[in-house]
Amino acid sequence: MRWIVVVIFVLASSHVMAQSRLHHQIFAALEKPKPPTDKSNFVGEPKRPIVSNRQVAAMVKRANPGSRILSIELKQSRGTPIYKVKTLSEAGVVKYIYVDGVSRDLFE
Repeated sequence: MRWIVVVIFVLASSHVMAQSRLHHQIFAALEKPKPPTDKSNFVGEPKRPIVSNRQVAAMVKRANPGSRILSIELKQSRGTPIYKVKTLSEAGVVKYIYVDGVSRDLFE
């Protein structure tokens, strides 16, 4: 009689263990995938500028001799950081020049 109880207990526990593993596999497959730890490859992740405000000012002065720099602003919502530089020409015209903070390209 004891052997029968032991055999039934062993069979029942192995069946429970198998179901437990099956449930674990099912719930593991249903879990949301974890994001990668390296966030630099995300599309919307902001990049860090590789140029400083002083470097941007020097680049704008070289491109526009005779103009004065009134302000420099770093615009960074998503993606590439852009510097917005407000300049005043010798003729008194206020002009905005934009500088890419990663590639160092100037554009208006």
